[in-house]
Amino acid sequence: MDILPKIKPKNQEILEKLSEMVNYTKDEFTRKPIYKNKLNLKQILLVSMFAAVNSYTEAIFELCKQSRPEAAIVILRSIVEAWINSMYVLGHPNDRLLYLFAIEDSYYRKSLVQLLQDYYTRYPKQRKKIFTRQKLRDMSKVPSDELAYYKSKLGISFKKKKEFDKEWGSLLDRAIGIDQKLKTKQKDKSGGVEHTYLLAYKHLSEYVHLSMRGIQHFWINNDKGDMLILDKNPNNIDLVLKSSFTFYLYFASKLKQYKIIDCSLAKYHNFFKKKLYEPSV
Repeated sequence: MDILPKIKPKNQEILEKLSEMVNYTKDEFTRKPIYKNKLNLKQILLVSMFAAVNSYTEAIFELCKQSRPEAAIVILRSIVEAWINSMYVLGHPNDRLLYLFAIEDSYYRKSLVQLLQDYYTRYPKQRKKIFTRQKLRDMSKVPSDELAYYKSKLGISFKKKKEFDKEWGSLLDRAIGIDQKLKTKQKDKSGGVEHTYLLAYKHLSEYVHLSMRGIQHFWINNDKGDMLILDKNPNNIDLVLKSSFTFYLYFASKLKQYKIIDCSLAKYHNFFKKKLYEPSV
């Protein structure tokens, strides 16, 4: 169990360069304290997302170093979702989509409280002290107050959640929307965000939800037949490392664009362009 399968030299190079980029960016990011009242709304969203992406990428690095890319894939899927949402919100000329992103969370918390209330109505003996009736009322008040604020202060409200869902859309809708905005600029190269959604989010969902197809990834075929993988297996490490490098470089570049960091990322962009998608050896 303690013997690690050997990582291919190309993947080892990506692993080391990913570690270097993360440490370099994090050092620049933490060079000075960041205060929320000094940032605009999009900067707040970006640095908050980056904090999560940085932590998740470091975890992916450790898992890949241990030849456990399947576990890393579960984390990578969250980074893909953050990448799509950030492109969608930050690419809009004003803050409306950012507010919709926040409103989505308010609706989610409101629905969670309703589910808890329905559950305890059906199973009253399961009610614990942590979720008393007063606690649930307090929990329900938070998203209700948030939605009231968005209506009174920002003029953004929806009669029914279906109306909100139609405007905000699904993650796929947002990916398609990004590509539509970039179509004029990218021309025949357009469609990359939706493609990434399909390959790096929808496909990875199999590992997250452990559907019937998802659990099949833990079997590999050899000359003796299908063999169950119970321990370390570097087979998918190429996909995980390349994707992690790409998404982290995107967020690091956004930090520079939004003047959170001020350092050159040229060598990592060059690595991305010249070496990242060379065939593994």
